[in-house]
Amino acid sequence: MNARAECELTLTRADLEEALAGVLDDRRTIDEKTHRAHHDYVQDLIEARRRHRARWDTIWTQVSGWLVIVTVTAVGTSAVAWLAHVFKRGG
Repeated sequence: MNARAECELTLTRADLEEALAGVLDDRRTIDEKTHRAHHDYVQDLIEARRRHRARWDTIWTQVSGWLVIVTVTAVGTSAVAWLAHVFKRGG
C-alpha cells in the first residue's frame, strides 16, 4: 500500500480537525485572562506613546515660536543699534 492510499484510508477531515485542535491546545501557553491582560498592556503602551508624542509636539511648537520671537527681536535690536551707530557718525 502506498502513502496516498494509506492517507485516504486512515485520515478523515474530522480526524485532522481533532489532531489540529489538540496540537493548538497543547501549544497554548497562557490562558484567556492573561492573554487579555497582555492586550490591555500593549494598548496602554500605545496610549502612553501617543500622549508623549502630543506633549513633545506641544513643547516643540512653543519653543519654535519663542525662537522666532527671539530671532526677530535680535535682528530688530541689531538693526536699531546699527542705524544709531550710522546716524551718530553722521552717515
